[in-house]
Amino acid sequence: MRTATGTGARERGAFRWSSHTSEFVLTAVSPVVDVAEDDGPVAFPLLHVRTVVPRLDASEPVPEERILRSLERRERLDLARVGETSAEREERHFGEADHEGGGSFVQTRSVRRVEADFTLDCAGDGPKGADPIHGHVTTWRSGGEAALRCGCTKGASKRSAWVR
Repeated sequence: MRTATGTGARERGAFRWSSHTSEFVLTAVSPVVDVAEDDGPVAFPLLHVRTVVPRLDASEPVPEERILRSLERRERLDLARVGETSAEREERHFGEADHEGGGSFVQTRSVRRVEADFTLDCAGDGPKGADPIHGHVTTWRSGGEAALRCGCTKGASKRSAWVR
């Protein structure tokens, strides 16, 4: 990771973003819990399955905060900073869900992983300015939770079960 607190051309240049992806990533899941129709809200013990770790890579040092502020403006959401792992979000080890009817359920938790490439066009003293800086960002933002009923869609075969 090459980031810096520098000033000058790196502080005045404009960002161009490309290869942008944003997808939900499963970070915790519960074992299957059998729920009776009249149980009401149920606590599900969540088991950690993945940690998303923010990372910034650049061809030259660029202030981390400047990179992330630019990407936040594009995303219109707050993003995790380097050092803030998705596992820290899982302070609660139980998810709670209300359900309709009885059956077998699993609880899931996720974050939205955001990845993007950037080019920082730097202002400089020459006629073309300074050489552009290229980099890649991986970070995350809040995701969600869901209680999923185990089984098959009505009329489908057991082979098509989406949670077994």
